[in-house]
Amino acid sequence: MSSSSNQAVFDAAWRHIHKQGKPAVDMDGACMYLEQNKFTGSPSPRCAFGPCILVYDPSMESKAARELLSGYRGNLHSWARDCDPNLADLIQSAHDLNAARQGGTFMRYFEEKMHVIAGLYDLTVPS
Repeated sequence: MSSSSNQAVFDAAWRHIHKQGKPAVDMDGACMYLEQNKFTGSPSPRCAFGPCILVYDPSMESKAARELLSGYRGNLHSWARDCDPNLADLIQSAHDLNAARQGGTFMRYFEEKMHVIAGLYDLTVPS
C-alpha cells in the first residue's frame, strides 16, 4: 500500500465523478465499472473506481474494487495497483451506495462521503 497510490486513486475518482456528474448504472440499476454503449460502441459512464482500469474485462463487473486490486492488477494503471484495498472499497461505495440518487443529490452525497474518506486516510481533496 502506498500513500501516493492512495492519493492518485482518490484524485482520479473525484475528478472523474465530477466530470461525469452522474452515477454509472446499468438498466437494472447495478453499478458499472465500464460498459460499452451497445448502439455507438463508445464507453458509457464509469463508477468511481473505473478510471483506475487500464484494460477492461467484463468479468470485473460485480466485483469489489479490492478484488480488482488482487485479481486484476495487470488490468489496472500502475499508479492504482498499490492502493489500500479498504480505501478502494470506500471510494467505490461513495458511488455505489448513492447511485440511485440523481443530479445534485448524487453529487452532494458523493462529495460528503469523499470528504470523510479523505479525513480517514489523510488525503487532500482536489480543488
